[in-house]
Amino acid sequence: MKPTSLLLLLLLATVPAAASDGTTARDDKTSAFQFSFCPRLGTNGPLEREYTNYVSVNLTVGISGGERGLAVAGLSNVVRGDATGVQVAGFSNHVRGAATGLAVAGVVNTVRDSLRGMQLAAAANHAGDMRGVQLAGLYNVARGGLRGLQLAAAANHAGDVHGVQLAGLYNVAGQVRGVQIGIVNVAESSDWTLGLVNIVKDGVMTLGLQYDAAGSALLAFRSGGRHLYGILGAGYNHRIGGAVAEAGIGVRIPCTRWLDLRQEVTASSLYDAEGQAAWGADYLFAPAFRIGQHLALTVGAGVGYQSLYPTHQPVASPFPLWQGDDGRQVSLNLQAGVEYVF
Repeated sequence: MKPTSLLLLLLLATVPAAASDGTTARDDKTSAFQFSFCPRLGTNGPLEREYTNYVSVNLTVGISGGERGLAVAGLSNVVRGDATGVQVAGFSNHVRGAATGLAVAGVVNTVRDSLRGMQLAAAANHAGDMRGVQLAGLYNVARGGLRGLQLAAAANHAGDVHGVQLAGLYNVAGQVRGVQIGIVNVAESSDWTLGLVNIVKDGVMTLGLQYDAAGSALLAFRSGGRHLYGILGAGYNHRIGGAVAEAGIGVRIPCTRWLDLRQEVTASSLYDAEGQAAWGADYLFAPAFRIGQHLALTVGAGVGYQSLYPTHQPVASPFPLWQGDDGRQVSLNLQAGVEYVF
């Protein structure tokens, strides 16, 4: 069959058939099937923006007034109204109204109003009020709020969150009833923030000076919500004259206005003057006693594991529980400090 004859048959087949009552699908601006090469060049012609389609196949960019089933485009689907069902595009999907269902794009998905369902994009997802899941290679945005999950390699932004934000770099939200997991988390309120730096408006942030039994003095920043917080510290070990860095997470159990019970898990590294590095991991139980509004004293004890070079033996704990022949050891650790509470 010649290509021109095939195209003619395709176009004729996509014209909605007359209904038994004498009306057609075009009378109420719906189309069972729509095919286009590019905007204005398709079976719905120049009135494509007024039609709601049940199935759309677009070689490049498809424009419609609405979608109620499946929309596939080589480049982009652009829906000026609402969309339900599945949208798949090589580059982007855009819905100017509300959407329900699944949107998959090679680069970006956007929904101006509410979304009930799932967005999956290699780069970014944008939605208004979001109930469902956003998965993106770079970042997700839910301006009106999130009930569900945001997962991104770089960042997540949302209004109020009831669910989980998980990002490789940072999360930003309003009030969080759930969990934020990222290197940096920002929220107006959140009890559970799992990250190294957590800026929570009604949370707790402290900057303190601490000293442990290995001879390390560190300036440590603790930040987080009411229960979960992150730890970042740097300092100096006077026994071998080396730099020390520390990072970890902690759980805070508020007991009274003047007493918090803390449990912390940290990883640390030590660099001597010759550039040799040693590392360790510690668990610490450390009560914190508030003195006034901005001052706290901490004292703690725990168990730690260290892997040391022979030249690092001066920093070995004086309370060993087990020692190996290659510089490894498990020991008791003691720590005390003073903090400024922001």
